[in-house]
Formats: sequence, structure tokens, C-alpha cells
Amino acid sequence: MPHSTSFTLIRHGHAAAGLEDKTRPLNAQGVQEAKNCGVILSKAPPFDLIITSSATRAKETASEILTQFNYKPRIIEIDEIFLPYAPAAFHAIDEAVKTYHPKNVLIVGHMNIINSIGLLIAPTATELLNVNFNCCEGFEITATGVIRYIKADKRT
Repeated sequence: MPHSTSFTLIRHGHAAAGLEDKTRPLNAQGVQEAKNCGVILSKAPPFDLIITSSATRAKETASEILTQFNYKPRIIEIDEIFLPYAPAAFHAIDEAVKTYHPKNVLIVGHMNIINSIGLLIAPTATELLNVNFNCCEGFEITATGVIRYIKADKRT
């Protein structure tokens, strides 16, 4: 991964129950969580690229986040982010970064993989081994390797 790229990884919002996992949409709570997350992220430097998993709830989270931005970055979907195997997701993300050359990337994924991807991007960020993120929470890894947490009500 290029050292000049910053990554923000966010877990999707709450999803509806009772459907096949990959097709579950956001519920009303998830829509509001994503909008609130968008307000927080709108104060960060603009994202050049948004990458989502192929799950409906991740794509909808990204769309709701975008409603809070006054710009429209490129959005791509990477199926490997839905799968629980982080090295494949990391490789696919790396290929996207090589293709699009972004400075700031937002990745919307799932609880079971965002921390693992973060550790592959920044291997020294071992605190990610002990952190669980609620819906629409996550972290930023700056180009210099600094970790900032994004909680439901703020970016720290």
C-alpha cells in the first residue's frame, strides 16, 4: 500500500433481520447511524475513493454517508470485503489503490474484517486486536500510521 494514502474503515449500520445475510438492507436505525457518521466524516479531508463490500447494508451505509458530503467521490464495490478472509480483501483494496491513486479512502465493511484489514494496512496498530466497533463506528489510519477512532458521536 502506498504510504501517502489515508484509510478510514467503518462498520455498516444496523440491518434488517430475517433475510439472506448479503441482501439485508439497513433498517431505520441503520439509516440514521449512517447519516450521523456522514456528519462526522464530512469534517474530515475529502475522500477520493469509497470502497464498500458487496453486501446491501454496506452499500446503503456508504450511500447514506454520502448524503452528508458536498462532493461525490468515486465509489467501487469489492466482494472480498464481505468474505471473512482479510488477505484477499487487502489484496483487492491494494489493487484499487494502485488503479485510482487516492489520497483518502473510506472503506465500509463488516465487524469481522475491518480490524483485520486495518492490521494489514498498519501492522503496528496492534490495539485493533482488542477493539470492537458498533455499527457506523471504525477508525482512520493516516498516511503516517496514526490511528484515530471514529465513535458514534465523534472522531477522536
